[in-house]
Amino acid sequence: MHSPHQAGPKSTKRNQIFQTEPLPGFAAHEILSSLQPHLAASTGSACTSGIEELSHVLQAIGLDHDDAMATIRFSVGFDTTENDVHEAIDLIDRTLLKLSNIGLMHSA
Repeated sequence: MHSPHQAGPKSTKRNQIFQTEPLPGFAAHEILSSLQPHLAASTGSACTSGIEELSHVLQAIGLDHDDAMATIRFSVGFDTTENDVHEAIDLIDRTLLKLSNIGLMHSA
């Protein structure tokens, strides 16, 4: 299983509805292409959705260019269950493995 690291300042107070994960070695837009339509995620804030540019928000929290371009924002809703989260993690793991196997992993 891939182990992403936490984006932004190391704080104990985190918004649990949104989780931003850098996935080093991968381009976020390639991951999103493989995840959709099975999992809703984005590479930036809602106001920049669909724009393939470095997120000003990710820059503001201190991510370097490579981490920012490898970061995906996941969110959950009121109806999201723990099982939904586990299924999403499995889907992400399978997607990263698939991208690695077809040579779309970049040097981290």
